[in-house]
Amino acid sequence: MMTSFYSFMFVLTYWLVTYSVQAQSYVAEGYFLVDDKVVQSYLAAIPETLTKDVRRAKAIEELNKDIDYVINEINQLFSSALTNGLTLEIRVRKLDVLPGNIFPANATLSTVPSGISSDVALKLFDNWVLAQNLYNLTKFDFAFLLTGFDLYGSAGSFTAGYAHVGKMCDPKLATGIGEFSRNYFTALSTAHEIGHILGSEHGGPASTNIMSSQLDPTDANRWSFSGCSVTDFKEYMATLNPNCLLTTDPASTKPTLTYGSYTGQILDPEAICQRTLNNSKSYMCKTWGFYNDNPPSVLL
Repeated sequence: MMTSFYSFMFVLTYWLVTYSVQAQSYVAEGYFLVDDKVVQSYLAAIPETLTKDVRRAKAIEELNKDIDYVINEINQLFSSALTNGLTLEIRVRKLDVLPGNIFPANATLSTVPSGISSDVALKLFDNWVLAQNLYNLTKFDFAFLLTGFDLYGSAGSFTAGYAHVGKMCDPKLATGIGEFSRNYFTALSTAHEIGHILGSEHGGPASTNIMSSQLDPTDANRWSFSGCSVTDFKEYMATLNPNCLLTTDPASTKPTLTYGSYTGQILDPEAICQRTLNNSKSYMCKTWGFYNDNPPSVLL
């Protein structure tokens, strides 16, 4: 009888421990920085009749709306991990819009002045974060630069972002960079890079989830993290000691937006076309038959 009692207590204890692990919530506090090249893209839409200071203030106001929306959507994407037993959210430890650019002119590509190698860019950002003593001043879990520069990978290939893999909580290497494209893809690519910092590699050749090396706009699973990626997150977080994701500064914020409360332009199809093609005269063709009765997606 005593043996049965101890067996019952062992099973109960195991169940309680297992349940508590599954119920654990994690918060990753990001220090988000935006370079001046992003601000310049917003300034292009502000009337030049206004003063310089007013134009910049209005540009940053629009930028902040879009950043709130992007981070809100990043949290929606990470909520997909709940299906595989992980509750994790991204909060803003601090947001800084920089008056200049971190990347010097001599670091950009000679053939593309607005382009820079992704590994060079990440190294420059790492060095800048250290030189500014940002970790000691801010105590972030990770730092992320949203840039207006075009990032290039190996052999001159385009890439939307770059980050260190499995470095969350590292005061020197918990960093990533991503293009701020001023459309929804920024949310996907930033979530992808944060996924790397959390310990996930790219998905396999057949992957169609967020951690796929190439996101296809037709992939059915493009809005979710796969079970394999969530397992990578869990295994990496289990190695953290101390685990910075278990403590949260009360000053950190989490944008909460709804379709009705967002007043930016990321949801405006005309603005998306203009931003994507960098052409103020661009628009979305609204003739439904033009898309073979599929949802419109062509930019003109």
